[in-house]
Amino acid sequence: KAAPKDDGINIEDLNLPKSIVQRLAKGVLPPNTQIQKDALLAMSKSATVFVNYLTSCAAENAARSNKKTVMPKDVFDAMAELEFEAFLPRLEAEV
Repeated sequence: KAAPKDDGINIEDLNLPKSIVQRLAKGVLPPNTQIQKDALLAMSKSATVFVNYLTSCAAENAARSNKKTVMPKDVFDAMAELEFEAFLPRLEAEV
């Protein structure tokens, strides 16, 4: 089991719902492709870690600009810093 953070929250408390992760994953897979239960769990935990990491980086960007609110630009900059620039055009178009 994951070790709790200082605030008593661990990764289990922050997991994205498996149903949402499964729907997202199935949306990009060929029809009738199955996802093994442990693979779905791995995706869910990975997504949670990614969101936390991205949020932390975006919050640091906001703080460097003396802001307390994370704005879309902070997230976009974080995506670039984390070397996910390839996703930016679609992300920016969706936001």
